[in-house]
Amino acid sequence: WSINRRILTQTLMSTGFLRNTIKLIEKNCDELFQFWDLLCVIEQDN
Repeated sequence: WSINRRILTQTLMSTGFLRNTIKLIEKNCDELFQFWDLLCVIEQDN
């Protein structure tokens, strides 16, 4: 199974699928943290 998973990972990496997915996740995390910061600021104002 581990060998198959490695081959699958390499295939996904070579197609750029995994890279794009990671970029998407990172982008969403950035937006999530910005939203979280905004919530914290709102909390402090009250």
